[in-house]
Amino acid sequence: MKLFTSLFLFFLIGNVVLLQAQSPIDKWSKQDLEEANTAKDVSYLSPQEKQVIFYWNLARINGKLFSETFLKHYVDSANIKNNSYLISLKKDLGNLSELPVLNPNKELSNIAQLHAQKMGESGAMGHGDFTKRFKDIKPKYKSVGECCQYGFKDPLAIVIDLLIDEGIADTAHRKIMLKKGKWDVAVSIKAHKKYRVNSVLDVGEVKGN
Repeated sequence: MKLFTSLFLFFLIGNVVLLQAQSPIDKWSKQDLEEANTAKDVSYLSPQEKQVIFYWNLARINGKLFSETFLKHYVDSANIKNNSYLISLKKDLGNLSELPVLNPNKELSNIAQLHAQKMGESGAMGHGDFTKRFKDIKPKYKSVGECCQYGFKDPLAIVIDLLIDEGIADTAHRKIMLKKGKWDVAVSIKAHKKYRVNSVLDVGEVKGN
């Protein structure tokens, strides 16, 4: 999948970079944009990591509109060919009920950062030592999960690649991204020895939902 590029002007809402002219963002309400921007005041996340949470939240808030705006614009711009994974994603987003937004969590962020750093330095992939890494924090949540993405540094590309989930038979990443319930979230984007960059997205399902 090619990286998303644009010649449009940019402006800032909080710490999230948005497209200004003839952009998918134009069709979203100010209320939805503000609701999705849950990481805007978090000091331990980079601007790119905050944007991952922002786009991810938009997909959860209104899957149909996300499909018609950001997904369509990205697919057209990157010249991505239609296939069964993309078709099923559009269907899933179209049928999606509004889901709670994700909220950043520092403890989860520490786990994500360490894993992204370790994979980046070694050139590894996957969810190594998952149980061990989540051992201390798991009792605080109903369940925990993790998505790893390699090769993209653009926040929207990271989110859409995991949502399309091409090559993953059970679309496990998509299921995590669009799972019902209230979730805490962490995102870490680090350099990677083999794939240039890797991202770790960790989630914890809040108890009492």
